[in-house]
Amino acid sequence: MEVVRAIPEVLLLVLAVFSAGSTINALRPFRHTLVLFPSMFWSMWVLGLLGQHLVTQVVLAGILVWLGALSSWIGWAALGLLIVSWVGTGFALKRASKAGEVVDGVLADADVPRTDHRIARWRTVFAIPVRGSDVAVTRNVVFRDVDGKRLRLDVFHGKSPGDAKPVLIYVHGGAWVTGSRFEQGQPMLHQFARAGWVCFSVSYRLSPKVAWPAPLEDVQAAIAWVHEHAHEYGGDPSFLALSGGSAGG
Repeated sequence: MEVVRAIPEVLLLVLAVFSAGSTINALRPFRHTLVLFPSMFWSMWVLGLLGQHLVTQVVLAGILVWLGALSSWIGWAALGLLIVSWVGTGFALKRASKAGEVVDGVLADADVPRTDHRIARWRTVFAIPVRGSDVAVTRNVVFRDVDGKRLRLDVFHGKSPGDAKPVLIYVHGGAWVTGSRFEQGQPMLHQFARAGWVCFSVSYRLSPKVAWPAPLEDVQAAIAWVHEHAHEYGGDPSFLALSGGSAGG
């Protein structure tokens, strides 16, 4: 029975250690060679979903406290560590909230007016690519045959009629060795399509199966294909914008 009663406080301690590690890595990523890549992916998930991480941890901690996690000094110590970690998360949230000011400054320097198209708050909270009835997705369009492999892309576009819409090409990240167009940039691509853009999310061959610059050549082939075929989806081939994450950026 003593072991059973200790489970909530042990779980609270595990949650606290994970929370503290996540916050420290988000604010000051671990840079040692042996942990560089795990640290990068860990901080990427945490920084991308700071609010969600905070809310989830508060809910889990509340459940564990309700189950009796504060029955000994271990639980109280874990709760204290959690609170300190949450303060750090709040600091990271405050720092992230200034990103809009940076973007506005860059747009102003380039004399580019900010669009009035706003993202619904619930989309930023849930951070999921809900398509909606006003966006169509055409998947697995072949844009290149090379070395016996068919490279494909997905097209995101609105259902409203009209041509000469601005075009966005998205290149996923992954250090040129991993990643997929299916898992990256999805909320952004849906949002741009909803705002009247035609978006193309492209694949490319990955190392070490191919040597550099093969991935870059695939991206260049995708750009050429989009320039030739964008009009078929209502896009303006004279206006191509490029975006991406990590290696794709």
